[in-house]
Amino acid sequence: NAICPTGDIVLSETFDGTTIPTGWVVEDGSTDGETWYNAGGYMMADSDAAGSGVHLVEGLITPAIDLSGYSTVLLSFELDYNCLTSDRLYVQVSTDGTAYTTVKTYSADFYGLESLDISADAAGQSTVYVRFLYDDFSTWAWEVVLDNVIVEGM
Repeated sequence: NAICPTGDIVLSETFDGTTIPTGWVVEDGSTDGETWYNAGGYMMADSDAAGSGVHLVEGLITPAIDLSGYSTVLLSFELDYNCLTSDRLYVQVSTDGTAYTTVKTYSADFYGLESLDISADAAGQSTVYVRFLYDDFSTWAWEVVLDNVIVEGM
């Protein structure tokens, strides 16, 4: 699927390669070492690989984004989210990197291109972070795959 932006591309990440892109932050909320990783062209958090009884709470955070000149901000990404029962994926926005506002919660399977208007939380802000937070709620769940993240300002 192609993402066809209509505004200024402020952030674009294809996750090509095999490492975490420069400036991106991985929050490993569990102690088992399972967290977001670059699977060779996309990012993945895999509850299935962690095994039964492991509680994954894993964040993937963009670098700081300057959106001070924009009144409309769109976040687009490709997502393959396999929800088992109680696991969740939250898309969140922050202006300080500490307090996050959830702009979308996924609680069912989703596969495809997503585009979210995050203007209410991001437009006009000089520092914005987007976090993809996966929580498997200690179930032996499936996984989430993320690719082609774009933030555009208009």
